[in-house]
This record gives sequence, C-alpha cells and structure tokens, in this order.
Amino acid sequence: MSNEKFLRFNTSNIPGEPSGRQSLLQEHLFSVIGRVVSSFDHIHTPGLIDSPNQIAYLVVDVNVREKGHELSNIPVKCYKVVYSKGEPTFFPRSYNVAKYHKMLSWGGHDGVLDSEQGN
Repeated sequence: MSNEKFLRFNTSNIPGEPSGRQSLLQEHLFSVIGRVVSSFDHIHTPGLIDSPNQIAYLVVDVNVREKGHELSNIPVKCYKVVYSKGEPTFFPRSYNVAKYHKMLSWGGHDGVLDSEQGN
C-alpha cells in the first residue's frame, strides 16, 4: 500500500557522520515498518540534514509504483525520531503536513503518477 512517512528530528541527535544521516534514518525507518527499501520508494532529503542542531523532516514516499494517487488521498504517518546511545525511538506524532504536500511531489512526480512513466 502506498503511504508517506514524515520523520522529524534534530540533526545533531543523529549519530555518526553528517553524510550518513539520511541512510541511517532510512535504514531505521524501514526496520520499524517491517520492510526493506525498494526502487519504488522515494526519499525527500532536507537540504540542511548535514547542518548542526537543526530541526528537519525526512519524507519517505513508500511504494510509489501504485498509480493514480492524489496527494490528499495518501495515508500519512508522522514520527518524532530521537536517538539515545545510538538507538532510535520513533514516537508517533500528529503534524500538519499540508504545507509539505504543496512543496513536495509524490514520488518525485507531480502528485498524480503518470502510468506511462513506469514509476
């Protein structure tokens, strides 16, 4: 099933090198939701992910291959991610993500998938 995950985090709270933050968050998210990342998933990475002490969102469009979705019809789950001693905890949250839907496109596309693109 297609869905979106919004991960809110403090960039300085993610262990390891700044260049590895996206991969680490992605790996931990997919472990939590019980699936492996595939070529049908799309990651929206914030530009400030490698900056110190910033609040940022990593947005993951899961299973983009399902066609014809309007962004307003995509189920969304939000989490606040906190690391303690290198281990993440995903706290379910309710964030107003409507403004992000205006800025981000579903799966890197224009909101409704074009079946001719094969994505």
